[in-house]
Amino acid sequence: MTLGKTPGRISRTLTIVLRAERLIAARRVTVLRRQTGLMVLAGLFVAVAVVMANVAVYQGLATVMPLAWAAAFVALGNVVLAGIMALVAGRMSGERELSSAIEMRDMALEDLEGEIDDLVEEVRGTAREVRRFTRDPLGNILPGLLTPLLNALLAGRGETPKPQPDDPAAPPSAPPPSPPGMEGDFPEDPAAPQA
Repeated sequence: MTLGKTPGRISRTLTIVLRAERLIAARRVTVLRRQTGLMVLAGLFVAVAVVMANVAVYQGLATVMPLAWAAAFVALGNVVLAGIMALVAGRMSGERELSSAIEMRDMALEDLEGEIDDLVEEVRGTAREVRRFTRDPLGNILPGLLTPLLNALLAGRGETPKPQPDDPAAPPSAPPPSPPGMEGDFPEDPAAPQA
């Protein structure tokens, strides 16, 4: 992984995480809206039914017991019905519908953590290299300069080192020999030492 590609990967992973979070929030809002709508509708029906049932039960109980006891039993019945409705609404959940979005978010977060860990390790490695270079700059540069320096020293002593193919400081090679039978066609150099 290179530093140039890492920000793009992190950005892509963050985008996936944000989209997953948005999906999760949208599903939760949808479930909450449905629950609220059902609660309001149930509340409306219950209100009408409770009023009618309260009147009927109160009228019926008033014939067999004192009026205060009849009103208390009607109120107790209303509380029990409200509790049952609250339990039904509270059990509604969107977790089954959210499981895939939550899984996608968790995978993206794990991927993001891995990419950030890789980036941190790469930055630490670069920092180590920079620290090593600043502590011993010659130790890092010297291996690259050593070969041309040794070639120059050996050439100065009269020994000819083997030129390296990629070495631009290598001495030019000797001219090719003359073809056979052509040696005598050229005049001798008068400045050349005589053997």
